[in-house]
Amino acid sequence: MNLRAQTAEDQMLLFASLTQQYQAVHTSLEQKKQVIERGPRGQALSKLEALAQSANLRVDSMVPESAGRNEKYVETKVLVNLKGVALADVVKYLSQIESEQENFSIKTLRIQASRNQATQLDVT
Repeated sequence: MNLRAQTAEDQMLLFASLTQQYQAVHTSLEQKKQVIERGPRGQALSKLEALAQSANLRVDSMVPESAGRNEKYVETKVLVNLKGVALADVVKYLSQIESEQENFSIKTLRIQASRNQATQLDVT
């Protein structure tokens, strides 16, 4: 095979690979758009509570707050307080929130040493 044919074949393989990557990203984007347009599925508070339990955390309090409104979607803002928790459990919880299909996002995070237990954290 000559050099020109090999280069063309390499370009075709690259094109096929890029096409597959594009399709995967496009499909993911369309799914996210549909979730946003439909609005939240189920209760955000219940889902956040369930995620906390799966991360071995107990939510101290969860307070819905007013949030801005957008013409394409409704945002629900929730202030979550965790008291006396381990860093590893908090990281697991945050990771679960970020990877949820419900399109949760973490806007603000405050971590302080717990007043009651020196090795634990209070997280808001």
